[in-house]
This record gives sequence, C-alpha cells and structure tokens, in this order.
Amino acid sequence: MKVVVDVNVWISALLWPGVTRKIIQLAQASQITILASEDLFHELETTLKRNKFASKMQSLGLTVEEL
Repeated sequence: MKVVVDVNVWISALLWPGVTRKIIQLAQASQITILASEDLFHELETTLKRNKFASKMQSLGLTVEEL
C-alpha cells in the first residue's frame, strides 16, 4: 500500500508516541510505502525549526538534521 503522509502527521509521528508513529513503524517493516516530495520534506524541516518545537526536540535529544 502506498501512503502520502501530511506534515502534521509526520511531526506527530516523529515527536510523540501514538497512532501516527505506527505509520512510521509500518513503513520500516515494509508493510506500507510512504510517498513524499522534496517540497514536503522542505516544509517538514521548516516547521520543525519553529520555536514551538524546540523544547520537545531538545527533550528528545534530537536535531532537525538527525530526523
């Protein structure tokens, strides 16, 4: 199955546990294929660099580049 994941879902999946994280796990297990574009990754990077995500990223010990 091919899936397009919105930026909001990516952020939720990467930063918090829950249902959205299962999407990433399904992709890692090759049960689904996530389709993405350069524009989507650029929007994701730009969004994750916003101040409102800084404390969450820091608490996880992650940088945008590592994700």
